[in-house]
Amino acid sequence: MSQLQGARKIKRKSAPGAVRPRDMQRSRAEILRAAVAEFAAAGFEGARVDRIAARAGLNKVLIYRYFGNKEDLYLAVLREVYSLLGEVERDILGHNVRGAELIEQLIDGYFDFLQRREDLVNILLWENLLGTKYLQKLPHEAVGRSTLSTLEELIRAAQTEGVFRSAFDPHQLVVSLLVFSFGNFANRHSLSLLFGRDMAGAEWMEKRRSETKRIIFGYILPDKPEVPGASDAPGMPYAPSASDTPGMTDVLPDALPDE
Repeated sequence: MSQLQGARKIKRKSAPGAVRPRDMQRSRAEILRAAVAEFAAAGFEGARVDRIAARAGLNKVLIYRYFGNKEDLYLAVLREVYSLLGEVERDILGHNVRGAELIEQLIDGYFDFLQRREDLVNILLWENLLGTKYLQKLPHEAVGRSTLSTLEELIRAAQTEGVFRSAFDPHQLVVSLLVFSFGNFANRHSLSLLFGRDMAGAEWMEKRRSETKRIIFGYILPDKPEVPGASDAPGMPYAPSASDTPGMTDVLPDALPDE
């Protein structure tokens, strides 16, 4: 038998059903990307495997081969959502920042991520409508991020050092950071309709970012809070500009109100 015949024989033997690792990884990534788009648009109940396959440009048989079924694919998407949120926090913690700088980077990190990935915001909204029916099927470590506990510890340390006021619960602050950031994107369309202006665009979200910082720092910093990058004048309390608040004068208060 010639070498050519041998090569043909080997090729025929390995071809049926064979999937090269690189092709498998690429196909899984394409399916996951398509699934994110489909679940964001239609939720779990409204999503269709056929549409996911069409979005990915792949045979739907591959979806069942790589992910099992529609529910397993959805669970993989939920894992991805929480993993990406955790990456935002891990990246910031990796910078070894503390105090006010840590909080500012968290707010910026959340806003940047949510503005870039509104599809993931929609997936979480759909899942909340289902009462976290599927999130509860994931192991705790896939949802309960250890980064959140680390953030609480760093906030508590800043309180001990006198950088932050002591009269608030670090756990409540971490929850507020998530709620204040997420809420702007979760309610962007209904708020736009309610107030008759675009509250989903980049310009508005920048104003909301600044306002979120003003509220958070006004609560956690003692006396006259100084926020990195908030003002060119040293010691100036963080406050929105006149353009941020309709009807606001150019006069800033001497200090934030006492509690």
